[in-house]
Amino acid sequence: DASEGLVVCDRETVPNALGNVTIIVGNTFEVPATILYVHPMQNFAIIRYDPSLVSLETEPDVTRFEMEESEVPLEPGSQCVFAGYTAQMNLVTQKCTVTMIDRFVPLIMSNPRFIAKNQVFVHIDKLVSNL
Repeated sequence: DASEGLVVCDRETVPNALGNVTIIVGNTFEVPATILYVHPMQNFAIIRYDPSLVSLETEPDVTRFEMEESEVPLEPGSQCVFAGYTAQMNLVTQKCTVTMIDRFVPLIMSNPRFIAKNQVFVHIDKLVSNL
């Protein structure tokens, strides 16, 4: 929710509730944020930034967008939009089709830490070649 400054991210990005968090906006500037919630079992965390610090009028190169959650689960044949980064850390989006969904089986780590076990791999039909 951009109007409230809320961001949902994975626990790889925010592994626990202790620490300082900054959000890099548009690959141009950093905004301080606070950790609101880290789910103990699921793979997500919620952080908040001050939306008044991100002014689209003063930063014309920054585009802010919100993603909508789908009510329909992904399955082979579903149409979706891939959002990711290139090797040069440029954001790209591309329409694609889901070809297969696999279950993620994590490796056992020797040191105790959070391991996300509720993840799946979503295979898609095409990607830009420089990701």
